[in-house]
Amino acid sequence: MNFAMRVRAAFLLAVLATLAPLSGAALRLAQAAAQDAGSATEHLDHAVALGQAGDIDAAFAEVNRAIEIDPQLARAFYVRGVLWTSKGNTGQAIADYDQAIKLDPKNAIAHINRGQLRAGKGEIDGALSDADAAIKINPPAGVLAVAFLNRGNMNKAKGNLDLAKSDADRAIELNPRIAQAYSNRGELLRLKHEFDGAIADLDQAIRLSPRMADAYYNRGLVYSDRNDLDRSIPDYDQAIANNPKMSVAYMARGNAYRGKGDIGRALTDLDAAIAIDPNYALAYSNRGIAYNSAGKFDLALKDFNRAIEINPKEALYYSNRGESWRYKREFEKAIADYDRAIEVNPQIYHPYLGRGLVRIQTRDYAKAIAEFDAALRLNPKSFQALTYRGLVKRKLGDAAGGNDDLAEAKAIDPAEPKLEQAAIKELGL
Repeated sequence: MNFAMRVRAAFLLAVLATLAPLSGAALRLAQAAAQDAGSATEHLDHAVALGQAGDIDAAFAEVNRAIEIDPQLARAFYVRGVLWTSKGNTGQAIADYDQAIKLDPKNAIAHINRGQLRAGKGEIDGALSDADAAIKINPPAGVLAVAFLNRGNMNKAKGNLDLAKSDADRAIELNPRIAQAYSNRGELLRLKHEFDGAIADLDQAIRLSPRMADAYYNRGLVYSDRNDLDRSIPDYDQAIANNPKMSVAYMARGNAYRGKGDIGRALTDLDAAIAIDPNYALAYSNRGIAYNSAGKFDLALKDFNRAIEINPKEALYYSNRGESWRYKREFEKAIADYDRAIEVNPQIYHPYLGRGLVRIQTRDYAKAIAEFDAALRLNPKSFQALTYRGLVKRKLGDAAGGNDDLAEAKAIDPAEPKLEQAAIKELGL
């Protein structure tokens, strides 16, 4: 959930916990009464009314007066936390939620709001703790659903997809009209490769909230995973129409255009993603891949360097940079990057695949097979590794073994013959 969405969620919960929005006449009465009201509770009620009307500065004055009169009024610190959130001051908001929770540990909404802010700062364990606390309090169903929704987000961030799905299930059970829960569960099902279930959930999210950019984006990713790019691109289009600042949607659409061979449009979208978020490491990496596809290897290297500068702990960026060096036939530099990728994360198969291709290009076929074997141990469904290994086996006279690999690769991905023909042409196999 991005910051703007967290702000909206925080204020929504604040409204649920307090009063309905005031009419213009009622607001004028509240503003006049605020000048004379004497009790902390009266000042706080006026602060809530003013905040709902959008008069944040006046609301601050009223809530500050309430706290001066009664420093033990937990709800006043909670309301001020909401006001700080609306102004984008996360540190002050968290400090006020801390105090609200200290004075009233049973304030589930304060735990929820603080957890959302902690999540925005990358404090996943703290956010998870707040969601757990809110759930333990067992507030009304609508609030409890949001707590499960937030806990699901944190479990996903920690890689606990099954726990995250269980939390999304519970959120939907408590509130079947909560569109974000369907979108989140659809995303989780996609990650578990349960594509039909993912589409069903994302369709429901869109029915409930046709303006939800996340749902269109996530559904687009499902279609991309299915290599149905003609259906993914319209969903990315709609996500961007709903949220023109959604950098991930530009990046995903750029990747889809690259998959269709439209490198020009791919680069335009990746440029847009980076313009929105100049520190978006993955967008630089994906633009580097597009530049590689266009044969612009020096530009690709520049992008991979930038991605690594932003996030030196992502192994794929080193592996991708290795590809640029390989295309430039600077094999020692390519091997160094593949080695670095494996050092950073020994569990990804891509650098082994790249090293295998270098071995082919340097005619070290026995080592090439060993590299593809390693790639397949990590990803038995890599049709690329099977294709390259099959071609090398045939090159070495093992026609039966090579044909078996190629047949298995085709069974995994019917597009395998295109890769096979390209490899024969490019690598001399």
